[in-house]
Amino acid sequence: MRKFPRIILNSYAAIMNDDQSASRTIIRDFSRMGVGLVVDKEICQGTFISIVYQNEIGEYIQMKSYVKHCRQLKDNTFYVGVQFIGIESRTKTDHAA
Repeated sequence: MRKFPRIILNSYAAIMNDDQSASRTIIRDFSRMGVGLVVDKEICQGTFISIVYQNEIGEYIQMKSYVKHCRQLKDNTFYVGVQFIGIESRTKTDHAA
């Protein structure tokens, strides 16, 4: 049983790569401890990644994260379960309160 409930989303995010380039991803579900992502390329279990997403008040959050599992889906994309480690940065936009 999970400690925190999941919220089903279908919102976009970015995975920051080591070379500071970004890969677009879809957040399928979100909880206080992590996210479920759909990505185009496999990300191996145990990999550390940074995820950038916009929260409900318009801030861009960059989270250091750890890949817990990755499985291939029928459409040749991958579902990646990610555990949050900590906030790397938080940036308010002009629209943020």
